[in-house]
Amino acid sequence: MAETSRELPNHLLPIEEARARALERAVEASGGGDPSVTAESLSMDGADGHEIPLRRYSPPGDVAAPGLIVFFHGGGWVYGDLDSHDGMCRDLASSSGCTVIAVAYRLAPEHPYPAGLEDARDALNWALTGADPGRVAVAGDSSGANLAAAACLARRDSGLPGPAFQLLVYPCLDLTLSQPSMVEAEGRRFGGRSEIAWTVDRYLAGGVDPRDPLVSPLWAASHAGLPAAHVVTAGFDPLLDEAVAYVRALDAAGVPVTHRHYELQIHGFLSFAGVLPDAREAIEDIGRAVRLGIGVDRPD
Repeated sequence: MAETSRELPNHLLPIEEARARALERAVEASGGGDPSVTAESLSMDGADGHEIPLRRYSPPGDVAAPGLIVFFHGGGWVYGDLDSHDGMCRDLASSSGCTVIAVAYRLAPEHPYPAGLEDARDALNWALTGADPGRVAVAGDSSGANLAAAACLARRDSGLPGPAFQLLVYPCLDLTLSQPSMVEAEGRRFGGRSEIAWTVDRYLAGGVDPRDPLVSPLWAASHAGLPAAHVVTAGFDPLLDEAVAYVRALDAAGVPVTHRHYELQIHGFLSFAGVLPDAREAIEDIGRAVRLGIGVDRPD
């Protein structure tokens, strides 16, 4: 009997059908986020003049937000948009008390590397223009965390200041796909190594070296001078080992880093804040981590 489209992994579906399904599931699982957070559509021009859609989330209350978070959504550089992570961004604005700017960077395969990274760098530069870099954080989940980490590397190597903090949620940091937890996920039907390899192949179309540090931040020759970081990991996640290796690399380079591990969770669990208590706990935890990272809170 032929399988229906709902029984197939995303990478075996036509791209637009896969994107629509991923969006539907993400919106349903998120629970909609904090309804007291207000959202406003914005846009900016990329370096080559194309429009980059943005969405600004303002935390509840009339008091001016003490900091800014620039957020890049996950989805393997192929899926995701402002709507798929709307609930997560609302909850992040609420838990952190900061303004969140979500960025709809260009997606593969229509726009392979370096298009997404260029948009991430442009958005981060735009957000930091005229801002106090000590009050700005960059954040992302999965492939969005890859872009956040790579944008920080690019900014450091250009001699530019800030941001002060990076929040990396189950980040994808080694696109060689060679870490033990990734190799062990080879046979998984959903969210396994073959599905991740499919998205990586679309992102790196054209023979890009996966060991390029702007592709795989774990491969940077040095991690010194990068922003302080908070890294969230999940026990049942092919990306676990590369995230742990990045925590160790930052620590060895003298970069302040904290690590919160959710042993019983899967990759992407923060997107299930509407149904998972661990996701709600993690949202509150990362809100505190951001406030501490940009110096607007004191440890408990």
